[in-house]
Amino acid sequence: MSIFISLIIFLSLFISPVLAQESPNPYTGEIKNRLREGIKEFKQNVKTEKTELKDLRNANKEDLEKRKKELKSEAEQRKEEFKSRMEEAKTKAKEQIEAKKVEMKEKLRLVRDEQKKNRVERLEKQLNELNERMTDHFIKVLDRLEKVLVNIESRTDKAEARGWDVSGVRAMITVAESAISETRLAIEAQSAKNYTPTISGNEEGLKSEVGQARQALHRDLGTVKEKIRLSYEAVRRVATTLAQVPKIDDDDDDVSPTVSPSLSPTP
Repeated sequence: MSIFISLIIFLSLFISPVLAQESPNPYTGEIKNRLREGIKEFKQNVKTEKTELKDLRNANKEDLEKRKKELKSEAEQRKEEFKSRMEEAKTKAKEQIEAKKVEMKEKLRLVRDEQKKNRVERLEKQLNELNERMTDHFIKVLDRLEKVLVNIESRTDKAEARGWDVSGVRAMITVAESAISETRLAIEAQSAKNYTPTISGNEEGLKSEVGQARQALHRDLGTVKEKIRLSYEAVRRVATTLAQVPKIDDDDDDVSPTVSPSLSPTP
């Protein structure tokens, strides 16, 4: 029972009979005593409710902090596992690149123009280095997105603790997590690729053969970029929807909603 409802009931029980008295009667002293006792009891109830509310609020804060640490720990574990897989994929890619480079140099022996040979070898190195730099960049972007999503999930817990229906947000978080997981797999696959041109040994076909390797790299990086974009959009939608909750971090009880509205995706 809320403090205000208790006060109303108290006034009805003890004050109304006093006001109804038109003339002194032998029960006036008893009524006054009951009134004093009622006020004392009411103040004690108010104090008890405040204490209980404070204890409940502290307990909720402890649970939320524990949940936040768990979310960060899980994200860090996923990050470390992914890092380990990436190192393995890069090691295999380097082995494949070296083997393919040996084949390429064998074919380049058939080419007489030394400038063209040097240009092909230089471009081969640039393509594979670009792929490595871009995959490292994609990883950093995805790590930042996942960090934002962890913070969003923590704030969602706070909103739920305040009485908001966050089922719609939870569903969107699941979609964002899935998008990030798919993107990590795409980056892992991309890091394992090599773009050493397949050389036939025909001097006239060198430009076309190097061009095919360059186009393949451009196409594959574009595919991963699109997955990055989809992950970003998924996280942005969750953040936009959660932003509809007012004063999530405010400790004032007055901001708690009297009705628990459902947070649905913004069109």
